[in-house]
Amino acid sequence: FFCSIVCFLGVSPPCYGQNQIYIDSLQNCLNQANSDSAKVVWLRKLAWYYLSDNPTLAEPFIDQIQDIAEQNKDDFFLAVANNYRGIHARREARFADASGYFQNALRFYQSDEKYELASTGPLYNLGIIHKNFGDFDKALKTTLQTLQIQKKHNRNRIVSETYNSLANIYKDLKEHDRA
Repeated sequence: FFCSIVCFLGVSPPCYGQNQIYIDSLQNCLNQANSDSAKVVWLRKLAWYYLSDNPTLAEPFIDQIQDIAEQNKDDFFLAVANNYRGIHARREARFADASGYFQNALRFYQSDEKYELASTGPLYNLGIIHKNFGDFDKALKTTLQTLQIQKKHNRNRIVSETYNSLANIYKDLKEHDRA
């Protein structure tokens, strides 16, 4: 029951000194998980928390997700691990590595329409990488594809981030009217 409350309330990490309590509660839920699927839920939350603050600390959790994926021959969990590895690599400015991880995740997510929304994470990040490499045509194509899928699924909260990314691309192209 407690873990369900943490899951519900723990969508975003708490601030102002409560971080260790949050981490401990997620770790406790992970330790109580009685299935691999449940473990991956908590491993994802722990990895996501650390990807935001200290990506290196996310690695053991991502490794565990990958281990579970390989043991169970679960391509979805493997795609999750690849996406998280891509985020880690992108945040460390290892853009070529990140691109490979995102492409691996995307291959799976695009293999079945039911994973279409999940594809927006790697697509969004690939758009950022293309922009960083100065490939603005690919950046625009990928970011617009991300935006189209997010709108289709009414993901209004994340649409604003994608519009911001799109504006940054247009700014770099000096198309200020479009930005």
